[in-house]
Amino acid sequence: MRPTSPSGEVPSAAGPHHEASALIDVAPAGVAEPRLSLTPVQHGVLFDTARDPDAGLGVVQHVFRVTGALDRDALGAAWQALVDEHEVLRSEFGWDESGKPYRTIRAEVIARLEWYDWPQAIEVEAELERTLQHHREAGAGLDTAPGARLFAARLGSESHLLVWTSSQAHLDGRSRGLLVARLLAGYAARTLAEPPAAASEAVPAQPRQRVGGQLADDGFWREQLAQSDETNPFPTITEPHGARSAETAESAGIAEHAVALGAAEIAALETLGRVHGSHAVVHAVWAFVLSRYTRSRTVLFGSTRPNGAAEGVAAGMALATLPALLQVEPDDTVIGLVTRAAEHLRTIDEHGMTPLSTVQALVGRPGVPLFDTVVVCDGGPAARTAVAGIEVVLHSTSRRIGFPVVLTFDDAASPVVHVEYDLSRLDGAAAADLATAFCTVLRAFALDSAARLHTIGLLDPSASQELVEGTNPPPIPPCETTVVATFLSEAARRQAHTAIVCGDERVGYADLAAQVEALARRLVAAGVGPETVVGVFLERSPRLVVGLLAVLRAGGAFLPLDPVLPDRRTAFALRDSGARVLLTEDLLAARGAALVPPRRGMRTVNLDISEGDWATLAYTSAVAPMPDAADLAYVTYTSGSTGVPKGVAIDHRSLATNTRSVAQSYAIGSDEVVAQFSSVNFDAALEQMLLPLTTGATLLLRGPDLWDPVELLGILQTEGVTVLELTPQYGYELALSLSREVSLAPDKLRLLILGGEAVATAELARWRQLVPDLRLVVGYGPTEVTITTSGWTYEPAQWAGEVALLGRLLAHLRAYVVDEELHPVPLRVPGEICLGGIGVARGYAGQPGMTAASFVPDPFVDSPGVRMYRSGDIGAWRPDGNLVFTGRADEQVKIRGTRVEPGETAAALRRQTGVAAAAVLVVPGRDTREPSRLVGYVTPADPAAPPDPEKLRVELTAELSAAAVPSSIVVLPALPLTANGKLDRAALPLPMAQPSSARPASAGSAFERLLREVWAAVLGVPEVGPDDDFFALGGNSLAMLQVSARVKQRAGYEIPLRQFFRHTTVSSLAQALDGGHGRK
Repeated sequence: MRPTSPSGEVPSAAGPHHEASALIDVAPAGVAEPRLSLTPVQHGVLFDTARDPDAGLGVVQHVFRVTGALDRDALGAAWQALVDEHEVLRSEFGWDESGKPYRTIRAEVIARLEWYDWPQAIEVEAELERTLQHHREAGAGLDTAPGARLFAARLGSESHLLVWTSSQAHLDGRSRGLLVARLLAGYAARTLAEPPAAASEAVPAQPRQRVGGQLADDGFWREQLAQSDETNPFPTITEPHGARSAETAESAGIAEHAVALGAAEIAALETLGRVHGSHAVVHAVWAFVLSRYTRSRTVLFGSTRPNGAAEGVAAGMALATLPALLQVEPDDTVIGLVTRAAEHLRTIDEHGMTPLSTVQALVGRPGVPLFDTVVVCDGGPAARTAVAGIEVVLHSTSRRIGFPVVLTFDDAASPVVHVEYDLSRLDGAAAADLATAFCTVLRAFALDSAARLHTIGLLDPSASQELVEGTNPPPIPPCETTVVATFLSEAARRQAHTAIVCGDERVGYADLAAQVEALARRLVAAGVGPETVVGVFLERSPRLVVGLLAVLRAGGAFLPLDPVLPDRRTAFALRDSGARVLLTEDLLAARGAALVPPRRGMRTVNLDISEGDWATLAYTSAVAPMPDAADLAYVTYTSGSTGVPKGVAIDHRSLATNTRSVAQSYAIGSDEVVAQFSSVNFDAALEQMLLPLTTGATLLLRGPDLWDPVELLGILQTEGVTVLELTPQYGYELALSLSREVSLAPDKLRLLILGGEAVATAELARWRQLVPDLRLVVGYGPTEVTITTSGWTYEPAQWAGEVALLGRLLAHLRAYVVDEELHPVPLRVPGEICLGGIGVARGYAGQPGMTAASFVPDPFVDSPGVRMYRSGDIGAWRPDGNLVFTGRADEQVKIRGTRVEPGETAAALRRQTGVAAAAVLVVPGRDTREPSRLVGYVTPADPAAPPDPEKLRVELTAELSAAAVPSSIVVLPALPLTANGKLDRAALPLPMAQPSSARPASAGSAFERLLREVWAAVLGVPEVGPDDDFFALGGNSLAMLQVSARVKQRAGYEIPLRQFFRHTTVSSLAQALDGGHGRK
């Protein structure tokens, strides 16, 4: 029969369900009993054993080293007498015909002592581990008494090993200590020819009394665990498969790490535990450690301790596991946390009669583990015993509890902390670091019980300093020469060299420098000088580069404004940044005029002047001095969590130092051709422009239209591009196109940089296969620290995780991985990535409050006034000095390479007419090649007149970037909430895109029908109507590429991607292409 629980469910992998149990002990030998029911803890152990018979769950093993001449016969007789005395050792467990477990007690059991003589040449530790493993897999007498196994190995005449193996279904730690002591007393009596002392009379366990009854218990647990959704899971800290050590190469398994507490830790326990006891101290320390590992002030974990009825009674199982929920507040004190832990333990004890499975059901999680870590406070055998001429020393204790992470505190004469861990969640090094962190915090707690918790970290001061110094490169001096000065210097040396290629247009360095100088003089005449912000509102052409450099040459700071952005957003950036000049051209003059508010101080400079050619402008105003390194260089806007974009202000020193470091890292030389792909709305575009122009290389500038992958492959070949930077999503499509058109492999391309969002290593592997000699670099860097901060050159042997590493820092920067209180966390433990060094921005333009929150004093640098940036990115240091990205501290995400704050989109939705409330959900792509997308949810202000989702999307496009506009908007009567009133994101329904109109499949031209079919397949909708909007159905740049590729494959049409923006419905796009706008 398949075993079932009383509720008919098979227990989950949450581990044994330890609840209060009655105690079992001495009964006269020879008295048999019928089938008995099980205590909850016994029930749990049996289920775990049935679920995974070979895992040894619930098995506890003690290894003793015995010095002296051990008498085999006396030990065997003492072992048999012990089994005869204690009925718990004669208990057997089984399943009846209905699948219900039961327990019986055998009247007589033969207790066999396993005795072996190990030869001197044997590897003792290896053989011992094999023996322990064998006994774990064989079980501990659950179905065949005795309920414990005793193994002895003779290493020499005066040296032996003794191994005790038993199950938690039979005995808790206190009982094992009692029985081992009784075994040694019986051995001594027989060796010394004295009658063994009689077993003490069993004292029946007193059942715990309920405080208020079952209803009160149920209400208590519901209220207690209402906050449990605020807790975070314990992080996985292992090497990815392929880079693991032999120990962690298995996909599953359990291992242990034990640390004997030293004198300092024992003294700490005694000092802090005088009032509240050592168990409260251990729970408080674990809660603190857990809060730092999980980055959560609310921590939920299992607490396994004696049930309060065990003291003074005989052997058996008297442990209970209960959910413990503690708040770790930074302003609380050490003694405050210990006191609250003690009070909490007493409170949950009062309601501890409710089985753990019932608690799970009460909070709506039946069969689902409530926690993934457990603290076990249990006793055990004495550390050292001398009897009858032998000395017995406890060598080690191992357990198999079954939760991902279990910390066991053996409250014996020599306290030991054990960390049991699932190898799929932790590896050996991580477990050792966890145990070290526990001991470090314990010492820190005892050092000053009045200390505020925010002053304490997981590392002691010396280890913290060592980590900071070991993960940061030696400081280098900043670059005091501005990028515009470096460009002009290169231009003077390479006057005839090609500086810019854009389509059919080519500009030499001499001409480019002349145009920059001329426009700079005109800008100076318009009032541009140091700290003057100039909005650069130009189409993508060489003029854009001239405009940006000319602003710098005039001493001002440029504000790049991409014409593809909504005018409302552009106007906000101009107003918020305090821009005083707008640089534009005839093509955009009308839009530019509308952007300039009718206020004093804002001037417009139009490049399309009538005073003659560029050269004549060189003498229309005075020469501007070169800007100072401390002057403002540019302001660029990024998404804001408050719903308002933030303008990041970068000075010349940071820009110049970054450009120099990146050029050195990428080994950019004057013979390079560097492609510029990104929108100027991304700071990466600035790096792509400045790298070639400050090294005498050639800049290949993309025009207004996005290159499709096949077109780009042709350009890479034709122009001999050597360096290319792309967003990961576009890089995936380019690799896909190259795999289909291998003849287009770019023979000159030596460096491909992918950055802007997480990069899948599988796609890097695809590029390596397609272009074996290509150097592949993953770039990382927040806008607030001047573009690029680190990079990783793809090496599959170094890292086999699914997401690429962030890599090593550039030489001018510093990085720290810290907890919420800015204490460094151990290697490989997730924390917030904070960045310092020369590239840190001034802050957010006009936002002193947000600046103070994100740009904080650098506590790891002695110089006053030095700041670091709190990125909000969560990552960890690897031992090799590389950073690995694990997530975000907030909800910010990258959508198609654009940094998007869902809160900003939600705030924009709430501002729309007819909307009462709004939420935004990030829906991940189905695989690494499909980008994430936003889905909006709104509730109507007037239920009788709900807002039109498509009209809402149109309104949002007027003020948000394309990536920040939800692909779908769902109207709901109300937003779903959790039990404690928070937005229930899991309950938000995913939208099912529907066509706006339905027309027979035969309607329209043959090409329109083909387009409808392809759109439906790519966008994942059942049907597409003739007037459906591509973007309303969830279309994005990646979908454009996929549609274009499929149409070309089936019909021979190559759809220019700009046509998707101009003709957004199937019918209009089909008409445009049928009219000759497509390319064969």
